[in-house]
Amino acid sequence: KNNLRQGLQRQFGWVLQNVLNYEFNLLEIHKFNVMVGQEAKRNWGYDLNGMRQSFKSTLPNMLYMSKSLDDTTNAQAIEGGGYESRMSSYFGRFSYDLKSIFLLQVNVRRDGHSDFGPNNRFGTFKSISGALKFTEFDMFKSIEALSFGKIRISYGETGQYARSNWPYFAKILTPTTYAYSFDNSTAIQGAGPVQLPNPDIHWETVKSTTIGLELGLFRDKLMFTVEWFNKINDGMLNLQDVTTMAGTFQTQSSSEGGSAKPEVNFGNVRNRGLEFAVSYKQNFGDFRTMFDLNLTYINNEITKLATDSVVQGGVHNELSGVTILKVGKPISTFWGYRVESIIKPTDPKVINPKNNKEIYFQVNSKGDTILLPSAKAGDVRWKDLNNDGRIDNGDRDYLGNPNPPFIFSFSINLSYKNIDFSALFNGVYGNKIFNGSGRYFYDWNTVASNRSAKFANRYREPFTDKNGNLILYENGTPIDEGNTVNYTMPRMDANNYGRSSDIYIEDGSYLRLSNLQIGYTLPKNVTNLVNFFRVEKFRVYASVTNLFTITNYTGFDPEVARYDFGNPAILGIDIGGYPRTRVFTIGANIIF
Repeated sequence: KNNLRQGLQRQFGWVLQNVLNYEFNLLEIHKFNVMVGQEAKRNWGYDLNGMRQSFKSTLPNMLYMSKSLDDTTNAQAIEGGGYESRMSSYFGRFSYDLKSIFLLQVNVRRDGHSDFGPNNRFGTFKSISGALKFTEFDMFKSIEALSFGKIRISYGETGQYARSNWPYFAKILTPTTYAYSFDNSTAIQGAGPVQLPNPDIHWETVKSTTIGLELGLFRDKLMFTVEWFNKINDGMLNLQDVTTMAGTFQTQSSSEGGSAKPEVNFGNVRNRGLEFAVSYKQNFGDFRTMFDLNLTYINNEITKLATDSVVQGGVHNELSGVTILKVGKPISTFWGYRVESIIKPTDPKVINPKNNKEIYFQVNSKGDTILLPSAKAGDVRWKDLNNDGRIDNGDRDYLGNPNPPFIFSFSINLSYKNIDFSALFNGVYGNKIFNGSGRYFYDWNTVASNRSAKFANRYREPFTDKNGNLILYENGTPIDEGNTVNYTMPRMDANNYGRSSDIYIEDGSYLRLSNLQIGYTLPKNVTNLVNFFRVEKFRVYASVTNLFTITNYTGFDPEVARYDFGNPAILGIDIGGYPRTRVFTIGANIIF
């Protein structure tokens, strides 16, 4: 049947902002600034989609809804929806400056958002910061090498509103799948709940405390900054799983209302650490240099949860329960089974009492023997971590932290006369990646496609005929002699690769040359020759982005792209996303 689909989407919005600012001085050394303001905004819109089928003509000028020959089919549905969000804010700021030696600033704002119910629609957020430029005191002016010094401290709060629309309401929808027949003939449209209400949902508050020291040495040629920070996401907003007994329809389909998970204030997460920054600049005649280094150490930890633990995350429809949220652990910690060993053909066997056949076995740390009646050489022995004599969900363990404890970058900028050169490096150290793409690039039984090079070193039996003789190519070379001795990966089997385990865990550390550029600026006497165009500066350059990456990660890209930006609890899962491209650029900067 020929179909016609048409849709319409409209979006509207406005913003109103008013700010009043007042400055005054006392005794010429005390500077004050007071600011108050108000902001309001509204965004709304709607969409309309319709479908008709069975048209007599497919000519573009004859395709109108009214030209359909079918007025009865249920599939010819008219669908539509809308959204609206409103936000109102009031804010104020007080600043004090004493001869640029002592600085103080206090901020307060109160925000209200329509996605919160009447119980907690508004939230108040405050901040205070102070700084002291101690090199202005006489006792420090005598230190010749010290040209600049400042200490600063701050505490601030910001608010995060809900990601879903009106989570304090129950969502009741009437999708086409909610239909019931009372006479076993005619379908009657029904309605059903797709999300539980949460009337007590409130603002997520991000609380940040910092203490910093800034130093300038040798007339600020060498600059050094160190900062301690403590950031707490208080009342973190996230979607919470609910039991099917709650009566909501569990689905991800947008046509059926989307996920039934209600948005709640899920818990608290703390990020604490140190940040270092060093820069150095020096000129040697026409040769100019500048170097910058940034290093951050972060410790991430969940300090509070609304439930004991939450297991989530997955790789398409192949692997599930990849990450866990647990108090005392980093957010999105990987969760799964641990490999004890890979069975060798020469491993000892025991007699299976059920059929008197020899089978492989394993012994847990308690000394109990676990029979493996279906195991073959090349299969995985999973660790019995709870020593109950069987492998089940109770043997899952924390497999690694996707949050890198160390994040760094450094840049080099050099120039000599009219030639300039720059390079930017960045990287992380100490994190893990769940290489979920391996579910497809390891287990050949799942998808017939190319495999990872790492998988070539799996256990495999030689390719033989029924008499045990190697099958040969026409030139006499064996098709596959097998690998039953020097292997690092288990054989192809869903039991080995079909569960979340440390088989997929890899080191995520990397060093990347993000950008490399070289340029040349034409001398003034050359640009003056084309003075008719009034060219002030003419520079040509060539650059490369993502030139190389040093890493032990075997996936496409250690800088893993998140597949669900709306969920902060899913990090470091590589589902085979497209890697970053390498870009070569040639260009010119012209200033007239």
